[in-house]
Amino acid sequence: MQVVTDSALSGGKGVSLYDLGDTIQISFTAPTNGFYQIAARVRSGDSWSPVDFWPDGSNGYRFILDETDILLTGDPTSTSALDSSFGKCYWGTMNSAPVNLVAGTHAFVVAAGMDWALADYIQVTPLSLPVVQTFSAWQQANFSVDQLANSTISGYAVMPAGDNIPNLLKFALGLPPWSY
Repeated sequence: MQVVTDSALSGGKGVSLYDLGDTIQISFTAPTNGFYQIAARVRSGDSWSPVDFWPDGSNGYRFILDETDILLTGDPTSTSALDSSFGKCYWGTMNSAPVNLVAGTHAFVVAAGMDWALADYIQVTPLSLPVVQTFSAWQQANFSVDQLANSTISGYAVMPAGDNIPNLLKFALGLPPWSY
């Protein structure tokens, strides 16, 4: 069930996703081919913790872009003050890694991973990725410290996206390692 309600901190409107599995689909248009970051402003927590609703493997949200699951990570610096409009909740922003989109219309779905989830809005921002000159610089720009230390993820012949395109070729083509 989806219910649109007023909230002072949710930008005026929020969609309540009361039950586990409730969804809302938001369509948007990418004006050009390229890399974008998708941000979703959602309920991040409740009176127990400002980040209870962010995914930890058992709760939170499921995000789907064009019928494919996409990971968004909560930004703890974005959490709001406690909002009483929805029974004491916090709002926060979850961000995707750079996503390669073709120009045109796309469908983004927010699904409740637990009861009493809320969605406010999404923001799709075009990115201009830094130009890197060496494979090492590309690795630094695309992998976390832990991933860099693991050559089975960041090595030149590895295909972390499982798409049969090794990291070295993705570097040469200017693609991120996780793109398909």
